[in-house]
Formats: sequence, structure tokens, C-alpha cells
Amino acid sequence: MKGIIKHVLGARRRRTRERQGLAADRDFIAAHTTGFQAFAADGAGGALGHPSSPDPACPRSVRQAGELYLRSERVIACWGRGITQYRRHSVATIHMIANLMLLRGNIGFGRAGLCPVRGHSNVQGDRTMMIQGAAAGGLPRPAARCLLASSRGAGWGYDTIGAIEARDRERQRPKAFFAMGGNSAGHAGHGSDRARPQQPR
Repeated sequence: MKGIIKHVLGARRRRTRERQGLAADRDFIAAHTTGFQAFAADGAGGALGHPSSPDPACPRSVRQAGELYLRSERVIACWGRGITQYRRHSVATIHMIANLMLLRGNIGFGRAGLCPVRGHSNVQGDRTMMIQGAAAGGLPRPAARCLLASSRGAGWGYDTIGAIEARDRERQRPKAFFAMGGNSAGHAGHGSDRARPQQPR
């Protein structure tokens, strides 16, 4: 995270007030944050990427992530239990994620901000995001019906087992399978012999 911050701070010095290349939102920082000078001094120091990293491409990947962040008009930073439950540095890492968002004013308006993903599997997908084969009783609010029905349709979709079994249906084969962690194939075995893994866990 500090490597990306270092890249953004460096870009802030290289680029001025060009909207497309604006590295740091100076007005937002001045109005809504404190301690920026000390933060910038700390973030600008040190090497980009850890010198003992086993991946020699790490500095390059950090720069690429920094450039992607700089090119994006609105950014949502999401993280899950891998960061939240990281015992030694979880709080400091989340602080840096928040600082990175504050650096370009990606806080406090639509389609930008911080998104801690709680729990896993059905906790997040089913209960929070309403990712279901079909919403029980229909979509609850008119605004939700308008927004979601236009983007994904209001008809019956796939549940976990249905998504796996749909591989065998030529006419309804899914074009993509997007999984936010978890072992979908392994857990699907609880509800369907057909979807059950053939080898022991």
C-alpha cells in the first residue's frame, strides 16, 4: 500500500492541476484531512517495493497499480478477511487503504470509497448483496427494482448448483463465472449428487 502511495505522491510532484492526471486532490486534503505533511514525508521515503521480495516484478506491479489508480476517476477499495484477520498489521494496512482513498478524495460521494467485505460466502453474497437465483418475493424497493432489473434482469438466474450444471446445457451455458473467494465446486456437493466432487477433499 505504501508503494502505491509513494507512486501517487511522486505523480503529484510531476503533474500539476491537469484534471486527467491530477495525482492528489489538494482541496479535499486541505478541507477534510489532517497530518498530510507528515504522512507525505513518510510515504515518499524508502524504496518502491521491498528489496527482499521474492518477486522481482513487484515494483513494476506496484507502479502499474498506482497508474491504474491515477487514471481512475472514481475508486472503491474493497478488502476481505485476508486483510481484516491478518494478525500483525491488519489495522495499519486498513489505515493505509483509507489514506490512499483520501489522497485523491475518493471518499464521501457515489461510486467511490471504502468497502470492507464482511464474512464470506452467503454472509456477504446472499444477505448483504442479495446475490440469489431469484429475489424471494421480488425485489423489495422500487429503486432496487429499477436499478437491478435493468442490469441483470428480474427473471430466475442460477444458484450455485445450477451454475455448475449449466455447463451441460448448450443453449443456456453461462459466459462467465465470477467467484469472490470460496470453493464453489466443493461446497456445491452438499446439495446435489451430480455436482458433488468426484475425489475426496
